Amino acid sequence: MNEKSGVKSKVVLLLVSALLQTITLISIMLAGIQQTFPDKSTATVQMIYSIAVGGGVVGTLFAGKAASFMTKKKYLLICLALNLVAGAVGFIFHTSFVMLAVASALVGIGTGSLPTLTAAIMAEYFEGEARAKILSYQGIAVALGGIVFSALAGVCAKIGWYGVFLIYFSNVVMFLLTLFLLPDGELEIADRSEKVSIMNKHILLLLAMLAFMALAYNTFGNNISFLVTELKLGDTSTTGFITSVLMGGMIVGSVAEPYCYRVLKKFTSTLDITLMACGLLICALAQNLAMIYIGSAVIGVGFGMYSPCIYSFMPEWSKPGMITMTMAIYAIVDKVVTMLNPVIVTKAAAIIGNGAQPRFMLAVGIAAVGIVISIIGMKTIGSDEVVN
Repeated sequence: MNEKSGVKSKVVLLLVSALLQTITLISIMLAGIQQTFPDKSTATVQMIYSIAVGGGVVGTLFAGKAASFMTKKKYLLICLALNLVAGAVGFIFHTSFVMLAVASALVGIGTGSLPTLTAAIMAEYFEGEARAKILSYQGIAVALGGIVFSALAGVCAKIGWYGVFLIYFSNVVMFLLTLFLLPDGELEIADRSEKVSIMNKHILLLLAMLAFMALAYNTFGNNISFLVTELKLGDTSTTGFITSVLMGGMIVGSVAEPYCYRVLKKFTSTLDITLMACGLLICALAQNLAMIYIGSAVIGVGFGMYSPCIYSFMPEWSKPGMITMTMAIYAIVDKVVTMLNPVIVTKAAAIIGNGAQPRFMLAVGIAAVGIVISIIGMKTIGSDEVVN
């Protein structure tokens, strides 16, 4: 790839990466959806977000299969088009619970596929130091995009919670930029001459840490709008600004992670989950917006550090030739756990009490288990071993 096309590709991929967090915009509409459909239970309303996550699983699985007969650029264009359709369907048919579920599924397939798809395109188009740089820039682009789109969602929500769907019309711009500026790329033809097992003790540790981290982290997205409403601290627009604070924390975490890793090495992941647990605890005890903003920022810092930390382990821990597949499995497990979050957390927290705060308190306990797994796992396995 020549320098000129390389710069264009970087710009397009980073702009598309800014859309990665827009799948979470579904979650900030949940309280408004509940008010529009009072006959639906909280768990049922939360399944709207779970449907989006489930769509992401389907999209990620298909992306892996489609790579052999469709370029990644073409699949990316399809995803961006699906997001646009989802925005139109959700906005126009917001009085139909079924159509909201359809819109959520389309968002899931379109936006939920983007993390794996953009990473795969970056791996194909760039090598060595150039690849490392764009992957680091991607984390910042994701967080900045989250801040901008969450703030815009808060503005759009002024016309009603369903106004958040207007954000997905931004995919028109991304579609045109991708169509005209991104190179076509090549098909992936997998070598099936030899079967290689993906799983080893290192990857199992990653997946175990992920399961508890994702379960705890997604409790925030699924319940923050309910927490704000129950405490009478605001509406959907307030939740949008809180999410922006979360994204701001992610930027801080992404920048701080390399420096923390120099000191803590493999135990950086333990610090990441600990920060998330602290942020969730602050939200669980919150009685005002200030505490929620602080808790959201701390959670954001923890999550912002966690993702680049774990992805830095994967090349060392994966078997040769299996890095991309390992990342795909990691992404799918993340989406499945996110999809099951409402069922697990909402029903389990009902034992403690009703409302959003018991769910946040349960998430603290879940994160605590993740901390223990991280400490024991890293001591037992270590991250300095290279799997060959």
